[in-house]
Amino acid sequence: MTVEIIAVGTEILLGNIVNTNAAYLAEKCAGLGLSCYHQDVVGDNEERLMETIRLALTRADIILLSGGLGPTQDDLTKEAAAKVMGKELYLHEPSREAIRQFFAERNLEITENNWKQAMVPEGAVVVENPGGTAPGIIIAENGKHVVLMPGPPGELIPMFEERYPNIMVEGTYDSSGKLQAQIEEGLEADVFMSAAAKQMDALEEKGMVVSETRANLLENRIVLIVPSGSELGLSSFADIVKADAIALGDPASVPAGQYAKEALTFLGIWEEIQGRASFGTNVTEVLNQVAAASAEAGIVYATDAASMAGQVEIAAEAPEGSLSQRVLYPAAVLKGSAHFEEAGRFVEFLKTPEAMEVFAAYGFTDGGK
Repeated sequence: MTVEIIAVGTEILLGNIVNTNAAYLAEKCAGLGLSCYHQDVVGDNEERLMETIRLALTRADIILLSGGLGPTQDDLTKEAAAKVMGKELYLHEPSREAIRQFFAERNLEITENNWKQAMVPEGAVVVENPGGTAPGIIIAENGKHVVLMPGPPGELIPMFEERYPNIMVEGTYDSSGKLQAQIEEGLEADVFMSAAAKQMDALEEKGMVVSETRANLLENRIVLIVPSGSELGLSSFADIVKADAIALGDPASVPAGQYAKEALTFLGIWEEIQGRASFGTNVTEVLNQVAAASAEAGIVYATDAASMAGQVEIAAEAPEGSLSQRVLYPAAVLKGSAHFEEAGRFVEFLKTPEAMEVFAAYGFTDGGK
């Protein structure tokens, strides 16, 4: 039998975490005599995920999906798989009870969005998950099996939880602007980490950040990228005017887009490229457009470009003086946190040498220096 492995999560595409789960699954499948010929990584986009599942069903007997089963609006694996397989979702009472017990045992308050994880496709086999709130799910139809599994947390979270075994960390990943908006709308979060100071500043001005916990955690670089093998001949930021199709993050909400606008305005070409630019809601969309060559050039973070080194190339870095401030990633405890002490420990942990070693592996440097 053949197996295809699909890892789901924008954080994987962004390089925030390494896709170690795919390697683990591939090794286990090989040990069972199952043949794995394809592995895929898809961001948190329902349409693209559905396309990937449909393609996988044409060439594999078993589809293993990891990730995207969390409680947020961007966790769409279950919904996408159910639509592809023609199944409706319903409330699975045993899963609902398991979620209730999970939070009760840890003296944590359940939020309404957590009940989303108890919704399962009709006719599916539900596999209990003693280590979390998202159960595994198996959908069988016409000789095909689609298996949904929770994605593993990032490397830093297990490191932190090993040091503080009584503290559980659950990550929510999205563009900084979207996360800011969610926090302002009442998202029950304890720590906010932003890809730019602007979003953190906005929350701090509204009194939603514990200022004394704020720290410039990481530093990144802004780069101009082109599809691998591009013959357009771009070698500087100013050369972006040679591209007919340009992908940028939306400056209204995406920090990378704000940096791109600032640099191109400095060069006096922002207005010139407006008619040729498409604006993504996050950096992943920009990265994917350039990787697929649907855009001839784009501007992203250097760490994002490194995560797709085989599909995009860095043509240039933002020129010196084009940005008014360093590309810093601040982190802070949120004032509405119900777990202030634990959140503070997590922020402090992110500044430790061992945590910085993990960040450095993805191309970040210490923002506090």
